[in-house]
Formats: sequence, structure tokens, C-alpha cells
Amino acid sequence: NFSDVFDEEHFVSSLISDVKIVKKLPKEMLAAPKILKHFRSWSGLEYYLYEISSLWKDYE
Repeated sequence: NFSDVFDEEHFVSSLISDVKIVKKLPKEMLAAPKILKHFRSWSGLEYYLYEISSLWKDYE
């Protein structure tokens, strides 16, 4: 659980003006297709440009 590891209130308050934060997914999103991708740690820019950005294009 996220709040077991991090200070959830601080995390939410620091991002509140930048992103919409939801505690639970809306019911209509529960059936949305999910993608499973294991990210490499400490990857270079090329990894994100070519590997990860294509995932966003597929699910826009």
C-alpha cells in the first residue's frame, strides 16, 4: 500500500496543483484495458523516447 511506505498526505498536497488525484478508479475505468510493462531502472533518454513513449501512443 502506498501510504504504508510514503507520507500520502504530503505527496497529495505537493501534487494537487499539477495533477488530478483520485483515491479510487471510477467504475467505468475498472474494465479499461491494462498494460503491464516492467521499467528498467536508471535508463537513458533513448529508452523513454523509443520504448515507453510508444506505449502512450497506443493507449491515448
